[in-house]
Amino acid sequence: MGGPLSARKFWMPEHKHAFDWKTQRCVSCGAEMMAKPSERFELGQLMATPGAIDKVGSSTWAAALARHAKGDWGNMPPEDVTANNQALREGSRLMSSYLTPQGVKFWIITEADRSVTTILLPEEY
Repeated sequence: MGGPLSARKFWMPEHKHAFDWKTQRCVSCGAEMMAKPSERFELGQLMATPGAIDKVGSSTWAAALARHAKGDWGNMPPEDVTANNQALREGSRLMSSYLTPQGVKFWIITEADRSVTTILLPEEY
């Protein structure tokens, strides 16, 4: 497993500053990262595997995490969308699948207890 993406500071390499995940603003200059997502569930501690850190840009993570938290499961087959919607009601594990602008597939998985959400590449599962 990779390291945690702190719930307090979210590093955006393209911006070269640290972002506060809760306020969605740069700690140094106050720039807004993105609109605060309307979450349907808690993401818990954010984690990323080494492959995801290497191949998925943090701005892509941020957009995908916002979609995931809203219940937009990305590029999942219909049966998995149905399973996720049921898991949302019943408190089971949630999984989304997205593509970077370069076409790299990555997953976001939130554990059933909502304590951890992990960004990973499929081959790291």
